[in-house]
Amino acid sequence: MDEPASLAAKLAEASDPNSVITEMALSARSEICEKSMDMFVSAYGAEAGNLALKVLSVGGLYVGGGIARASSKSSRTAPS
Repeated sequence: MDEPASLAAKLAEASDPNSVITEMALSARSEICEKSMDMFVSAYGAEAGNLALKVLSVGGLYVGGGIARASSKSSRTAPS
């Protein structure tokens, strides 16, 4: 999948390209950003599960921070 020129321009002028990708993915304005976010959320969730297993967490695992909040919005949608 090729990166659209409009997205490339937004990424080039942004001080934080990650926020552009997240914004475009959550607003469903860029398919490549949505796929990137889906891949990230999948890896993030897998690693959170791995961490829970590594530390033998029996009471759960708290995941905080800005990226967790943003990715939770993405993970609530049904996979395509």
